[in-house]
Amino acid sequence: MRNGATATFWFDHWLPIGPLLSFVGQEGPLLMGIPITSNVADACTALGWRVPSHRVRHRRVAEARDSMIAHPLPNLAQGPDVFSWVVPGSTSPGFSSGLTWEHLRQKFPKLSWTRSVWFKGCIPKHAFTFWVAHLDRLPVRQRLVTWGIDVPDTCVLCNRFSESREHLFLECEYSKNIWSKLFTKLGKPRTRIRNWSALIHLQGENDFSTSSILLLRP
Repeated sequence: MRNGATATFWFDHWLPIGPLLSFVGQEGPLLMGIPITSNVADACTALGWRVPSHRVRHRRVAEARDSMIAHPLPNLAQGPDVFSWVVPGSTSPGFSSGLTWEHLRQKFPKLSWTRSVWFKGCIPKHAFTFWVAHLDRLPVRQRLVTWGIDVPDTCVLCNRFSESREHLFLECEYSKNIWSKLFTKLGKPRTRIRNWSALIHLQGENDFSTSSILLLRP
């Protein structure tokens, strides 16, 4: 706030206690004798702020009075009011969707496995499929059967064992053959990946994850 001509008295956050209408309540304009349409400049005279008597009994009005007295009066020489978008810890000269989203969104610790899914150069379709697989939400046949869908639960690749996530990606002979060729291409000893947790752990190893882009090349 500078000259107080455009900052609204009741709605703008020009005092440390926040918007006065929210702080004092809907009866604030009546209790303080300042119309709800007033700007900040309307709330002062040549003698100072138009504040209630120090004997006022309404606690919030008394606190608003003290906050106003401690605040500098508007000054025409300072020019027009300046408005900022403020979120805890940050200020922007205008509305910032980025700052607002960072303040409002629910934050969780960064998960170590995410770099195995989303990385520079990844193919979005493949990354999405792997993400869904990691959450164990793929519609493999074993799950389809539990949903009451009339399909055989055997693996679409080998047609021998029940098609679970672990079987489809790790245990099926078709999948084992692909993993074997991958390890050979990477120049690494063939490793049996026994479960999904072992796969995620393997991908988190530096010497394996740094080769993630190579896996996409012929």
